[in-house]
Amino acid sequence: MRKIFTSKFNMSIVLVLMVVIAFGMPITARSQSSVTKPGTFPLVTNKITLSIVSPMDTDPTLKLETNRFTKFLEEKTNIHIEWRLLNNTNFKEQMTLMFASGDLPDIVLTGPGGANTMTKVEESQFGAQGLLLPLNKLIDKQSVWFKEALKEQKDLEKFISNPDGNIYALPNIADELHTQFPAKMWINTTWLKNLGLKMPTTTEEFYQTLVAFRDKDPNKNGKKDEIPLSTSYRVGNGGDLDGFLMNAFTYAPLKNDNRLYIKKGKVTMSVTDPEYKEGLKYLAKLYREGLIYKDSFAQDQRTQINLNESDPEPKIGCYLGLLNGYACDVSANNVSFKWHQYNWLAPLKGPKGFRSATYRPYMKYITGMASITRGCKNPEAAFRMLDYFYSREALMNGYFGREGMEWKKAEPGATGLLGNPATWQLITINTKLPEYQNIKWGQMAPWNRSKQFQNEQYYPAEIYDKKIDPMVARQRLMYPASAEMIKYAPKADASLPPMAFTKEVVGEMSQLTTTINDYVNESLIKFITGNLDVEKDWGAFLAQLDKLGLKRWLQLYQENYNKNYK
Repeated sequence: MRKIFTSKFNMSIVLVLMVVIAFGMPITARSQSSVTKPGTFPLVTNKITLSIVSPMDTDPTLKLETNRFTKFLEEKTNIHIEWRLLNNTNFKEQMTLMFASGDLPDIVLTGPGGANTMTKVEESQFGAQGLLLPLNKLIDKQSVWFKEALKEQKDLEKFISNPDGNIYALPNIADELHTQFPAKMWINTTWLKNLGLKMPTTTEEFYQTLVAFRDKDPNKNGKKDEIPLSTSYRVGNGGDLDGFLMNAFTYAPLKNDNRLYIKKGKVTMSVTDPEYKEGLKYLAKLYREGLIYKDSFAQDQRTQINLNESDPEPKIGCYLGLLNGYACDVSANNVSFKWHQYNWLAPLKGPKGFRSATYRPYMKYITGMASITRGCKNPEAAFRMLDYFYSREALMNGYFGREGMEWKKAEPGATGLLGNPATWQLITINTKLPEYQNIKWGQMAPWNRSKQFQNEQYYPAEIYDKKIDPMVARQRLMYPASAEMIKYAPKADASLPPMAFTKEVVGEMSQLTTTINDYVNESLIKFITGNLDVEKDWGAFLAQLDKLGLKRWLQLYQENYNKNYK
C-alpha cells in the first residue's frame, strides 16, 4: 500500500537520512502540558497548538482551517491545529524529505490512500532512527478509546507492533468485507443487454465481450467511441491490470502488496510463476487489439470518471477497482446515475480452468495512518487527540457529519446489511449545496469502523432506487460482490501480512523493495503494451530480477515470516 519511488530518488533519501542520523538531530524538549485525566475534556487546561502534516485533499471545497469538524475538535480539546498540507500526488516523497530535514510537525496524518500511508518498512525505519515516538506507554497510560479497539480486535496489537516491540503509528480500522477483496471488475450490464450478451464467465468469453463492446455500438449513440476496458493503474486499490484478470491464470496479489504471497509455506512473488507469463500474453493481446484503453497506465481516477461522465451515455464498458465509483460519479447530487448501469463480474475461469480472487484479510487495518514525531513538545496531548478519533462521537462527527443533517438515528424496525437491527442511517444530501460542504474530515483521520458498528447501519433492500443515498446503495452492491469472491479466494494464511523489519535490515529491505518493484512495474507495462515481447524477453526479465536481488529480498521476507507468523 504505497507509492513506489524511483530507485535513484529513494537512494538519495537514504543518504540524507544517514547524514542526519550520523551527525545527530537535537531532540525537542518535552513540554509538561496540563493534560487532563484520560476520557475527560478538554484535553488540556491551558490552550496549546499542535501542528499536523497531512495530504492536501483533492476536494476543493475542503478547507481544513475553517472545517466544521476542525472547529468542533478544537473547541472540545482546547487544542488549536496548525495545518501543514502537502501535495497529494507526491505526499510520500515530501514526507520523507521532511523527516530527513528535521523540520518536523507534532503529528503526521496520512489519510487511507495506498499511495500515502506509511508502510510497515517505513514505520520501522523512521522509528529506528528516532524520528517517530514509540506510543506504547502513551497507549497504556493515556488511552481510553484505542484501548477499547485493541480489546475488540484481538489481532490488532500484533499487527501494529514492530520487531523492536514498539508501536510507532496508529491504524485505521475498517472491518468491511469489500475492502478485503479490492481487485474487482465492474461491467456495464446495460451494454450486455443492448447486445444480447450474457455475463462472461471465462477469459475467452470476456475477450469476445470486449470485442463486441468495441465494434457494435453498445451505448447506442451512433459513434464508435466505446472503451471496452479501462483502469486507473495509479490508483492503489484494485486498479492493477494484473490483478483481477491475472487471477484466471495464477494467484495474483496486488502491486501494493509487492505481488507476494505464501505458497506451501514459502514466500513467493507471483511474477515468477510460469502461469503468470501466460496471463501476460492474454493482457498483451487485449491491449494490442485496442480493447484496453491506451491511457490506462497514466490516468488518475478523476480523469477516468470525467472520461466516462462527459457524454450523456457512458463510454467505458468495464473498469477495475475496489469501488464502483472508480469510473462513475457516485455522489448524492449526481444527475446522470451512470453507475446504475454497472454491476460486479464474478472471477473468471482461465484457459486451464483456474480461477481465484485476490484476498487481503489484513486490509481491515490500514497501518501507518497517524504518528507523533520526535519534534512534538506535547506528546501526551497529541496522543489524547489521536485516541479521541477512535470514539463513536468523533467517528460520527468527523467521518459522517452532523446528526440530523448527514445522518440520523434509524427508524424502529430498520435493519442492517445482514438483516440485524439498525441504529443509524445516512441522510441523502446534495453535497454541492454550501450548507453541506466543509463539515467533516472524511477519511483523513484514523477511525474505528468495527464490524459491529457497520452492521448497525441501515441498508434498504433496493440498490438502484435514485432516492437512496449512493453510499448506502453501493455498499449493498459491494457486499454480494465480495461474498462471491470469497468462494474463489485462497485461505487467509496464503496472504503475506504487512511486515516490519529490524533496524539491522530495514535499510536493505527498503532499497530492495523499491528497486525490485520499480523494475517489475515498468516491465509489466512494457509487456502489456508491446514494448517488450512476452515470449522473447521473459527469460531476460527473470534474469534481471535475480541480478537486482530477488533471492535476498525473498529470503528476508521468509526469515521474518518464519519467526513471527508461522
